[in-house]
Amino acid sequence: MPVLAVHGQQDPIKPVRRASNPAWRYSVPAALTSWAEPNGCRPDPTTSPATEHVTPTAYRRCHRGADTELHTVADGGHTWTGSPHEFDGLGSTTHEIDANTPIRQFFRRHHR
Repeated sequence: MPVLAVHGQQDPIKPVRRASNPAWRYSVPAALTSWAEPNGCRPDPTTSPATEHVTPTAYRRCHRGADTELHTVADGGHTWTGSPHEFDGLGSTTHEIDANTPIRQFFRRHHR
C-alpha cells in the first residue's frame, strides 16, 4: 500500500521523536521505515529539500509500486500546510508548500 505522510517537526500532538506519551511508541522516522519494509522498498530512501523548511524522504522502487514518502516540515506543527488558519496550541502552519499539491501528485502516481 503506497504511503504519504506530511509531518511537522514541531508537532505537539505526535512529536517527531518518541514522546513520553505511551500511545506513541516510536518516532516518525521509525514509522516511515516500518511502512517501507512491508512495502518491499529498498532500504536507501532519497532525501532532497523541496523548500527551505520542507524535506521529502522517499522510498522508491518498492514492491508493486508501493512508494513510501514522508514530507518533513522543519517549522511545522500539527497543522495542514498551506492552510490560511492557525490553531492555538498546535504549532505553526507553514506556507512554503500546500499539502494538497504533493497529495494530488502522489495519488496521480498511485491511483488504483
